[in-house]
Amino acid sequence: MAISFKRYVDITSGVGGGVGVRLRDLILRLFTNSTLVPEKTVIEMDNATDVGTYFGTTSPEYKRAVFYFGFISKLITAPKKISFSRWADGAAAARIYGHTKTFAVSQFTGITTGSFKLTLGAYTADLTGISFAAATTLSQVASILQTAIQAVVAGGADWTAATVTYNATAQRFELVGGVVGAEPVATAAAASGTDIRALLGWDATAVFSPGVAAQEPLDAFIASVQASDNFGSFAFIQTITQAQALAVATQNDTYNVKFIFTLPIAAGDAASYYGALSGLSGVATTLSPLSTEYPELLPSAI
Repeated sequence: MAISFKRYVDITSGVGGGVGVRLRDLILRLFTNSTLVPEKTVIEMDNATDVGTYFGTTSPEYKRAVFYFGFISKLITAPKKISFSRWADGAAAARIYGHTKTFAVSQFTGITTGSFKLTLGAYTADLTGISFAAATTLSQVASILQTAIQAVVAGGADWTAATVTYNATAQRFELVGGVVGAEPVATAAAASGTDIRALLGWDATAVFSPGVAAQEPLDAFIASVQASDNFGSFAFIQTITQAQALAVATQNDTYNVKFIFTLPIAAGDAASYYGALSGLSGVATTLSPLSTEYPELLPSAI
């Protein structure tokens, strides 16, 4: 007797009581020396427009994001997400990048008892009695803040050499600590006075970028993987040496092809890079002769 075809297809297969496990997004992670990416922090974005808003449309981060998101495969698919992690190729001071928004001087001039608690380096102090009554520009607002911070001589050079500016292009107030190196930075409400953190954009909406010492690409890579392994390929925006590339590739080889290390090389370096990297898994070297083009990111886009 013939068996109805329906008996073959009308079946649902599954595992009872199973718990769904989130898969990794096999996205690109770009390592950047931008202080807009705090150390040991991973920033994920969904499109090039967001990257441009965050880093600026003239930034190397944005230019690579445009190339990456602009790829469309033969199956009419395109990348959906990108992430950024910090490589401190040089020591940097602690910074606050205030929240971007529209400011008006009139928002500040009525404040004569402004206050907030600031941690900069090893010292924490309540800044109180800040008056913006005499300010006529946003740059003057920043100058008043800078004067109040620099007056805390007990904080040492972290404070006395700190600078505060108003970035008119990015529409935010920015603080740079006076000491280059590993230094913490944070704000909180002071014990008294009018809390001005939200007005400045220096509250939880700000980017707090602690100061860092210079590090090797290998250290940045290991720290990034420990922070989040939600990526499938990675590349360094700033140029790294062959020795640094070899160190990263050797570490990546231990992850058993968990990540693809995409690496641009010049024609004249091809032979030496092949000799150094051959035999290591998870490395994709691409001839990239022009600094304005990023073919090494094609494996990541695919």
